[in-house]
Amino acid sequence: MTASRQPTFLLGLPALRDGALWRTARSLGAPVLISANALSRWRTDIIGLRQWTGFENRWLHLVRQHPVALDSAGFVAASRYNGFPWDVDDYLDLAASAPWL
Repeated sequence: MTASRQPTFLLGLPALRDGALWRTARSLGAPVLISANALSRWRTDIIGLRQWTGFENRWLHLVRQHPVALDSAGFVAASRYNGFPWDVDDYLDLAASAPWL
């Protein structure tokens, strides 16, 4: 007979920053899910078009304090951007930058 495992639910947050949602997730002991897109940095060029400039790493220290999973943002990339605004190396650098679940 095998032991049954309980499912793990992740609390999806719209951003990774030390605010009320983050503190609530920690107080609940709930593992968190963050989309890579939530960490995107953008700038508007001279003609008003948004350009992706990289991933924000200011709050990555939080990942060392509480369990956080990184989502690839595939749905958002496909539906909003018609593809990823970053390349594979950018995403792999982000994935290697913190101890994600």
